[in-house]
Amino acid sequence: MAPDEWIGIGAFAQLSGLTVDTLRHYHQIGLLVPAEVDDRTGYRRYRLRQLPRARTLAVLRDVGMPLEEVAAIVDTSDRGPAGRGWSSTAVA
Repeated sequence: MAPDEWIGIGAFAQLSGLTVDTLRHYHQIGLLVPAEVDDRTGYRRYRLRQLPRARTLAVLRDVGMPLEEVAAIVDTSDRGPAGRGWSSTAVA
């Protein structure tokens, strides 16, 4: 599978260790925004390259870390050494 490959929310949930409901919540608060949302159906699709972030979220939440701290950690790690970040991932 290529990192730019589209994947539906159900399959992405299984691969990431997050539930569909959790993915929807993270989208609502801006923590993990789908790569695409169909305007007509509201169907969310992700890219495989989003899996590392999703898996990190799952692990940190599994150990009981509060969402605010999780957001700070994943946003910092997304920026990396070059200061690049995900523009649409701030917690609302």
